[in-house]
Amino acid sequence: MDRFSRRIALCALVGAALALPLSTALATPLQAGGNHAGEDHSFDVHSNLDLTGIVLSNATLVSTDFKNSVFRSALLLSADLTNANLKNTDFTGADLTGAVMEGADGKNSVFAGAVLDGVSFSTGDIKNADFRGASLLGAALIL
Repeated sequence: MDRFSRRIALCALVGAALALPLSTALATPLQAGGNHAGEDHSFDVHSNLDLTGIVLSNATLVSTDFKNSVFRSALLLSADLTNANLKNTDFTGADLTGAVMEGADGKNSVFAGAVLDGVSFSTGDIKNADFRGASLLGAALIL
């Protein structure tokens, strides 16, 4: 391989690495009890997972699919869940203080005993969601 071909191959490798989404380079696979604070998992698919006790505070989770997942006792302080798929998701006892959930689909989700203080969910869909015992101080919800 001559010098010119090596340069082209190197440029192709560098270009491919730079084309990776930032979330691919910085985020780690989500797991129950794991600390993923501040990570970007936007547009990922994490449906049907048990993420009990996970820490996703200040995480960017825009348009992420969490359908049928479990977030019991999880910390999602100030997480950005804009347009996320949260159908049938269990947030029992989770703390979502200050989370942004605009446009999120939370149909049939469970927020029992969760802290949703200051949450913005005004354009999302929360039909048939369970908010029994949840704290909703300053939350923007349209039921």
